[in-house]
Amino acid sequence: MIRRFQINRLILVLSLGFIHGCGDSEQPAQTDAARPEAVQEATKQVAELQAGVKEAAADAMDAAAVCDLLSEDMLRSHFEIAADTEIERRPSEYSPQPLCIATWSKPNAQQMEQEYQTAMNDYIMARARGEQVKMPLLVTTNEVSLTLYEPLADSPEQAAANFDSAMQVLSKGVTAKAGGVEATFQADVSPINGLGDKAMWAAKMNQISVLDGRRIFHVAVKVGDKEENKTRATSLAVNLTQLL
Repeated sequence: MIRRFQINRLILVLSLGFIHGCGDSEQPAQTDAARPEAVQEATKQVAELQAGVKEAAADAMDAAAVCDLLSEDMLRSHFEIAADTEIERRPSEYSPQPLCIATWSKPNAQQMEQEYQTAMNDYIMARARGEQVKMPLLVTTNEVSLTLYEPLADSPEQAAANFDSAMQVLSKGVTAKAGGVEATFQADVSPINGLGDKAMWAAKMNQISVLDGRRIFHVAVKVGDKEENKTRATSLAVNLTQLL
């Protein structure tokens, strides 16, 4: 956005220079060497900024491209997924950043559903007796997601500042609306050494955030307990730093 504003401002400078040069029809046309210095400099800057915009557009990724990164082959190489198990990968329609979500059924999904029915019956009976008990949850799918922070930072230093700011906000907590309902997200983060330029693990979210050069990305894994999720997410993130 800043680059496009700069281009528009410089084009205005060029337009004013052009009008000034054409205002007197009896004046001979100016050569490049005879143009006002400010106009020549503006011409140069427009060319440089336009090249920068094209480069940024080439670097940018949409959610579909993120799903290409989070490929089925990659998922099968990092997780024990049966050959006949279907993996669904879908780009998110709601995330402001390019986000791909991959899900597949747990191998014991049917058994879990049966156990859930029994647990729900026990829960209903306990509530009928006035007991304060926790409602059972049923999760029969594994889930992995990849989010890319766009656009790319102009420099590694700017990316590092963006990363540190995001981690501070996450630690303090952020409130957002989802489906008209406000929810506050907060998670303590801890460093992971040897991954990218910097990496942080948010246990509550089962998510690892990685800074690698100008790139920031997040990998969330929900396939088991916290430690398994962390190990799997770290391994997947290492693989992704080699591709991005």
